[in-house]
Amino acid sequence: MVTVGRLPRKCKRFFHPVRRRVEHHGFDHFWMLVLAMSIGHGSTLDRRAKLLRGHQATHRTNHGEFLWRSLWEQSDILRDMLVAVVKQGRGRQECFVILDDTQTLKRAKKMEAVGKLFHHATGKYAKGHTILKACLWVNGVTIPWGQWVYVKKEQASELGRPFRKLTELAAEAIRAA
Repeated sequence: MVTVGRLPRKCKRFFHPVRRRVEHHGFDHFWMLVLAMSIGHGSTLDRRAKLLRGHQATHRTNHGEFLWRSLWEQSDILRDMLVAVVKQGRGRQECFVILDDTQTLKRAKKMEAVGKLFHHATGKYAKGHTILKACLWVNGVTIPWGQWVYVKKEQASELGRPFRKLTELAAEAIRAA
C-alpha cells in the first residue's frame, strides 16, 4: 500500500496560503483531510485518510475533533484556497456562484428562528429552518462558501436582529463572493 507521510511538493503552492491561518499542529491534519477527500469516491473519510497515512493515521474521531474544536477561520481559508485555484488555472476563468435555499425540519420546541414553513419535499407544513447555502465553482472545483439562516420578520424583532428577505440574503452572499 502506498502512503503519503508528508505534504507532496506539487501541493505546497496550493496549501501555502492556508499555513498561516491554521494552528501549526492543525495544519498537518488539515492538508491530510483535504487530500483524503479528493482521492476517492464511495469511501468514508476514515478509509481515505488511512490511504494517505497508512498505519500512522489518526483515529476517525480525531477528524471530527479537528473540524469542530480547532481555532481556524474556515471562510478565510476557503477564500485563500479559491485564489490559489484561480491562479493555477489558465486562460479564461469563470467563477459561478451556486445558491440554494434548504429547508431543514426541526422537532425542537425551543430553538431560535424556528418557524412554520411549507416543506416542498413532503408537501406539508412543518416547523423548521430555511437556510441559504452558497458554493463557488471555479476551474472545475466546487468550494463551499457560506450559509445564512433566514429569520422571519416577527422572529427577527424578538431576537434583536435586522430582518432581511431571502433575496437580500442571496444578494449579500453574491456580494461576499
